[in-house]
Amino acid sequence: MARPTISVIIPCYNHERTLERAARSALAQAGTEVIIVCDGSTDGSAAIARALEANHPDRVLAIQTPNGGPSRARNVGMHRARADYLLFLDADDYLTAQAIDLLLSRAVATDSDMVVGLGIGDHRNFREFQNPKRLRGNSDLERLVRDWWAISTVLIRRGELRWREGMNAWEVIDFFAQHLFIGYSVAYCEDYVTVINHEPNPNRVTEVYDHYEPVRMASFFSELKFQAQAAGKLDAGVASAADFHILSALVMAYGRHTDVSSISSRIFCNPRQFPRYRWYRRTGASGFCRLLGLDLGLRVFCGLGRLIGKWPDENIQH
Repeated sequence: MARPTISVIIPCYNHERTLERAARSALAQAGTEVIIVCDGSTDGSAAIARALEANHPDRVLAIQTPNGGPSRARNVGMHRARADYLLFLDADDYLTAQAIDLLLSRAVATDSDMVVGLGIGDHRNFREFQNPKRLRGNSDLERLVRDWWAISTVLIRRGELRWREGMNAWEVIDFFAQHLFIGYSVAYCEDYVTVINHEPNPNRVTEVYDHYEPVRMASFFSELKFQAQAAGKLDAGVASAADFHILSALVMAYGRHTDVSSISSRIFCNPRQFPRYRWYRRTGASGFCRLLGLDLGLRVFCGLGRLIGKWPDENIQH
């Protein structure tokens, strides 16, 4: 059995409608093996995975595990992968016809550890969101934190790091950031390599695990700043991108009267730095926090918003 060039790992939880399409989009391309990890699926996903394995025994591996979340499923797939390069394909996405060749060619030409391609989908801003010509920032870490990378568009050289199991929100940024902290190099591919599915699906990770729950969001980006600082990667651009997300989460929390006392001591965000950022607005939450401090500024800003009958809005342009 020839060793594959790229292992395409598909974690799957109840995606019987789209799983076969995702797997076949990878099988249609040379040099791939497909590893499907059915993460406790209760629909027909496991049967579809087994059928694909039976029809392509040299190229498809179907694994069934108890439900443990997407991070654990990806680790299970990594453990069984045989290739030097990995691509984590969500079960409701699929690869374009030349995706693997485009990503791998770029990786070889630039000798890069990671290649970020373009995603296309029905999201109204998705083309711009994932377009490297519009990626903002002076470093790969800033671009990751500011604009986020769709997981199904990233080719990564296999290493020792693994997904943090039990972390099922913001785990994609965390995984790629950990690789940047240890010096992984990045190249960008200006071709569409993945079609991102935005059809409503209650089994999608972002639906099951609320990425935008404000306490979780503020805590994650604060922790990421601490890690970037420890790795010597916390420049002004990374701080600006992370602080934007932290402040946005805190505006949501204070606006909803969400208790943030459990994370208040761990919030890594200095309002005195806000005027240095492009998104700073004197009349927005950032301006209030600059004058009054983080806690009082948010209380006053959100209180005024309720008085005038308007949902608190940071009113910033990222």
